[in-house]
Amino acid sequence: MDRTILLVEDDPSLAAVLQRILRRLDARVDHVAYGREALCRIARNDLDLVVLDLDLPDLDGTEVCRAARVGGYSGPVLVLTARHGEEPRDESLDAGADDFLTKPFSVAELMSRLSVLLSEDTGVGRGRAV
Repeated sequence: MDRTILLVEDDPSLAAVLQRILRRLDARVDHVAYGREALCRIARNDLDLVVLDLDLPDLDGTEVCRAARVGGYSGPVLVLTARHGEEPRDESLDAGADDFLTKPFSVAELMSRLSVLLSEDTGVGRGRAV
């Protein structure tokens, strides 16, 4: 396991499921439930990918993404959220996210998107989500 993925999700049961899914990518998965914890973890600058919920107890995930980008994190960010519609998607991409997927999600689609993000040099916030 030479990859590290940070999962930022406050729902414990969903986080447990996502950790199992993410480990299929042969990666170490670190999990935090709060935005401030995520920013501290991202600041170490040793992550290959961040999977980020928007609805966190302390900070909005969009704020976390924006602050991570301002702080120098250049790795891929996939927003995984229950928020639907163009507005949350556009706000996430404008904040620097690389992709956006809504809950409930297909595991196959999630795995496909993550594989793409991990295999490319995505640049900061290129916004490939549709």
